[in-house]
Amino acid sequence: MKRILKILETGFLGNLMAGVVVGLLARLAMTAVTESGGFSLSFPRHTLTLAGTIRIITTPLLFGLPMAWFITAVQPYLPGRVWVKSLLSGLMTFIFPGLLLLTDSEFKIAAANRAVGRPFFALIYFLYGFLLAWAIAILNKGIITNTMWLKWRWVILPLVFVGLVVVFEWSDSLTFER
Repeated sequence: MKRILKILETGFLGNLMAGVVVGLLARLAMTAVTESGGFSLSFPRHTLTLAGTIRIITTPLLFGLPMAWFITAVQPYLPGRVWVKSLLSGLMTFIFPGLLLLTDSEFKIAAANRAVGRPFFALIYFLYGFLLAWAIAILNKGIITNTMWLKWRWVILPLVFVGLVVVFEWSDSLTFER
């Protein structure tokens, strides 16, 4: 039971670390696709919304949790040092969910969506796993030893998760035209 709780905690924190970085990179990739002539079937062209930015950043934080917990659970069994485990984890997240999500109809549209979007997002899926494994390795070294954190983490972590869900849902009301 203690190992399962450690996996849940480490995976959640690692996902927060890697997810924010990947979410910001995804926002940059979407901007690059739009600026190079691509478009979205779901959103108006050249519209930058705070809601969209928040959703892009919170999406890997929410939907990346199962993968984060899986990578946290299998990382001790992966061969090699931290950088090898990070490369293998990056390969895992590139294969699933990366290759599955890169077959979305948005990436089948010719021009910039396919030429610019696919390579950017393939790299982003790989980087998520790589950064996640790196964060997990750092967290597993026992860097977090603050007694206040250790005492309150099972209250703080669910509150952060609920906060992410609320922000994800609330973000639709924030828009502005660019």
